[in-house]
Amino acid sequence: MPDWGKPLITKVGNNEVAEFPLIESTSSYSISSTGNNGVLPQGQIKRIADASISSIAFIKQPAGNFLVREIDYIPDWNYLQAKNFDISKANILSTANDFSGRVIVKKWGGEIISMAMLENGKTIKRGTIKAIGQSSKEQANNLTETEQCFEQEFCVWQQDCTMSIYGDGMITEECTGWYNTGECWMEYWCEGGGDPCDLAGIGCEDPGGDEPDCDAMQQESEGASVSEEISSETVSASATIRTKKYHWVIYKQNQNLWKFTSHESGVHIKTTNVANPWKWQSLEHINVSKEGVWTGGVIDCTVNTSDVALGLYWAAMDLNYTITASAICRGTPLGGSGTYHSAKIIGINE
Repeated sequence: MPDWGKPLITKVGNNEVAEFPLIESTSSYSISSTGNNGVLPQGQIKRIADASISSIAFIKQPAGNFLVREIDYIPDWNYLQAKNFDISKANILSTANDFSGRVIVKKWGGEIISMAMLENGKTIKRGTIKAIGQSSKEQANNLTETEQCFEQEFCVWQQDCTMSIYGDGMITEECTGWYNTGECWMEYWCEGGGDPCDLAGIGCEDPGGDEPDCDAMQQESEGASVSEEISSETVSASATIRTKKYHWVIYKQNQNLWKFTSHESGVHIKTTNVANPWKWQSLEHINVSKEGVWTGGVIDCTVNTSDVALGLYWAAMDLNYTITASAICRGTPLGGSGTYHSAKIIGINE
């Protein structure tokens, strides 16, 4: 199922795209035992499989009809190391795409539309699975812009998971280790390019009009630290103790196009004071969520420190965090990174 809480909204040509990570009970990726630096040990292959991701893209075309694409991202070893073994931001449809590795695009029914090798976001090779009995010459005739071609064996590595889905939307998984299924095939690869529209097989056409306004895009990435919009909800309560969640905005884009909200968990205990029957026991930072999007770019918030001060009837949370924005407009990098802090005093009755 799609992970609906982590969308990437963008525009590719004249198509509107919403892409979500896929949560799967059985994950499988075809991986070669050879890489840029020769034969890959099984430990490296398993780490590549573990870091590979699948996503689902819903594509709205100008005529109003929808296409669905499943996209597998299988990183090469050097790219995986450079990303500290986390490629969760990989996306070939984003202007900030810097992915290096193999991308396999399929229809929702499993039919492969394209196979590509990317280097720093650019398609450098196109491939197909070699049919049994088909010669290399016949295979090359099925590919365009063939200059230098090679064959390579790929085998399927698989992981099986038991998923538990709870009423509040939380999903947990218990998974086996990655193992080679023994299903292998030859793939035929030739030099050749292709833009995201070509790889996804969505028939993008030039939308016309002016080129993107890079100054406007840069302004849409800028915001400021705030401390506002406190809200709360009671998670659990008894006669002697209660737990509440608190939500408050810590950073907001200047035109309120997007914002980051911090979420805290507070515990109160009962007192004998009739006028103030509750007092603070603890306050803990949980996480940060984002609302809204920066069209064509990616914005993240990383919490560096969360400092807590407790009184009897008030508590304070002081967050130090880094906002990072990145995009490419007409070949020019946009965005930036900055460190900020926001503080909030929370009363016992809020």
